[in-house]
Amino acid sequence: MIKQLIKKIVYKTNTQHVLDRLVFIKEKIKNSADNKFFLKNNPSFKLPSDYFLYETYQLNYQQYKDDGLLSAKEIIEWAKPYINIQNCNLLEWGCGVSRIIRHLPTLLPNSKIFGADINAEMITWNRQFIPAINFDLINYYPPTPYLSNTFQYVYAISVFTHIEGAEQENWVKEVHRIMAINGLFLFTTHGEKYFSHLDNTENKALHANGVFTKSYKQKGHRMMSTYNQPQAFNQLLHKYFEVLEYYDGNLHPHKIGGQDLWIVIKKH
Repeated sequence: MIKQLIKKIVYKTNTQHVLDRLVFIKEKIKNSADNKFFLKNNPSFKLPSDYFLYETYQLNYQQYKDDGLLSAKEIIEWAKPYINIQNCNLLEWGCGVSRIIRHLPTLLPNSKIFGADINAEMITWNRQFIPAINFDLINYYPPTPYLSNTFQYVYAISVFTHIEGAEQENWVKEVHRIMAINGLFLFTTHGEKYFSHLDNTENKALHANGVFTKSYKQKGHRMMSTYNQPQAFNQLLHKYFEVLEYYDGNLHPHKIGGQDLWIVIKKH
C-alpha cells in the first residue's frame, strides 16, 4: 500500500525521473557485492552500463547472463511446434542490451538473426560487443526499415508493456507486415497480475477502454507502463493474427515473470 501511494504521488507530481534515479541507486547498492563477485569470475563477459541493465531488466550481472540464456532457450522451445526455428529469419523487436538475443547465434547457428531497438546508445553497444547479429535502430513509431514478409519469427518481451495504448495496434499492423505467411509472433503484455499497480480511477479507465498507459517523458522507458485487458487485446489481434497460445500471468506466474504471454501466427 505504501509503495502504491508513493507511486501515485510521483505520477501526480510528474517526478517519475526522481523515483527512477532513486530506485536505480538502491538496486546498484543492493547488487554491488554479487556484481563484484561476477566480474572476478567472468572477466571476459561483456556487460552494458549499469543503468542500461537496470532500465531493461535487473541490475544483477549473473541474472542478466543466466536468465538471458534461459529465456533464449525458452523462446526457441515455444517456437518449435510451429516453425523451423533452426533455419529462419528471426527478429527481436525491442532487443535492449541483448540480454536474450546474444545467446541465439550459438543456439541457432543456421538462422539469420536481427535485433531492433529505439535506443541509439544500446544499439551502438550491441554493434560493438555482440557479433553475428544484425542490429538496427528504429523509431518509437512505425514503420521499421524491414521489407514486407521478411521474418518467420518475431518476438518481443516487455515491449507492448512500454508502448502507449494508442500506438499498439499500429505496431501489431507493422509486425504483421514484416512477417512471412505462417510466421510466428511471440510477445508479452501487462495483464491482470499488474492491474493492482493502478488506482481506482486508472482501473476504471482500463476497463472502459481495454487499455491504460501511465505516461512518461521518455517514450518506451520503463517508467512508461501500459496495461491491457486480454479480451480487448485479443480482439485487436484477430484483425491480423490467429492466437495459438495464451497464458494469463496470474495463472502462469513462472512462464514469463508474471506478464501475459501470447503466441500468434500470421495467416493472411
